[in-house]
Amino acid sequence: MAGFSDTPAEVIDNIVPFVLRRADLANLCLVNKALHRSAVPFLYSSIKITWDRRHPNSSIIPLIRTLVQSPELIILIDEIYLFREYLSDVRERPSLNTTGISLDQFIVIINKTQVPYASTWLDGPKSGNMNAFAGLLVANLSSITSLKITHNFINGDDILGKVLLSKVFGGLPAFERLKKMSYVKRMDRGNWDRNLIVEHVASLFHIPTVTDIALLAVLAEVLLLTPNLKSLSWRWMYHDSINDERETTVLDYDQVFLAVSLVEETLEKLVLSFEVGDDDYDRIPVGMEIRGSFSRLPELKRLKELSIPMVCLTGFGAEPIPLEEYLPDNLEVLHLKWLSLIDFSIKLKWMDNYKSLDDAIGQMMQSLAETHTGIHSVTSSVTRKQLELRTKRCAPGCHIWNKLPELYQ
Repeated sequence: MAGFSDTPAEVIDNIVPFVLRRADLANLCLVNKALHRSAVPFLYSSIKITWDRRHPNSSIIPLIRTLVQSPELIILIDEIYLFREYLSDVRERPSLNTTGISLDQFIVIINKTQVPYASTWLDGPKSGNMNAFAGLLVANLSSITSLKITHNFINGDDILGKVLLSKVFGGLPAFERLKKMSYVKRMDRGNWDRNLIVEHVASLFHIPTVTDIALLAVLAEVLLLTPNLKSLSWRWMYHDSINDERETTVLDYDQVFLAVSLVEETLEKLVLSFEVGDDDYDRIPVGMEIRGSFSRLPELKRLKELSIPMVCLTGFGAEPIPLEEYLPDNLEVLHLKWLSLIDFSIKLKWMDNYKSLDDAIGQMMQSLAETHTGIHSVTSSVTRKQLELRTKRCAPGCHIWNKLPELYQ
């Protein structure tokens, strides 16, 4: 009777893609040459490096050693993901355990790069610096299409950041096929210098092949680099942190609009969120102040889709500002969200004029439908109650939902 090892190669090639666990793929590589040939491309196509409190000893060192010994595997790597739970309250990043590990081959690779920061880089492997090893991994990757670097791997002007600059502006092999780039970290309140990443963020916009990018940075600084931007999603978050001189309790709508206006000639979709705290920092904003207005939103002539907290349009005064007053004429899709700041005792004065929030939103949306007939889709995640719109003046196909669409999550 024929065994699995006698299965034709084309059949094996059709089976291996359904093996999802990396451990199973690794075991298949050890069975025989045929399975090794079929499984290796899937084993190395997507690499995920985890490093946090629960995973202090990352797999990055054995991975780099394998790639050094078998450089033909490098071209198989399509996606690199450096991530994990944020070490938010640690002033110094934990070191990797390099006890008993020969670092000679890593030292040789760094010396061969001849980059100006090589001497600093050389100190990294000796001290178990994760960013030095992450830099080694990324330095020679040219054919990947997706690179995600998050939180613990972004530490200001570190080795990995310098490696990215060298790959973009010269000194190390360039990214030739990179399409998706993510460079995101939460604000570091233990060591502010780890937040100084503007230069590295700016460099990412000079990778000609990238079409999809996600990052954390000062809004205006990014938009100055993207004069032809069509779609923007931006989240403002307040923390009651130890860096009071760098963070403010003031949310200024005018300043937000001034930043967005840098791309007013091309912007077609805008998603704005304003929040307090996150999973690690859930704080009450003491003395929170909201200034300005979005009265200049109609200047965004090309804007077709808008997702925004409802109170950014209505204000907090004794009378709500009509929704239609601050909306561009060409707007087609509107999504109204809740403003989490209201959960922290910021009062909506105009609510005194209505029986309930549902009643208020219903009347405002009715007025919107009767005056802004260009809008064909309106959604709301402000309340749980299903809202219905009944008006002859609503544009064809106009809908109002309460469910938050996937598009704006």
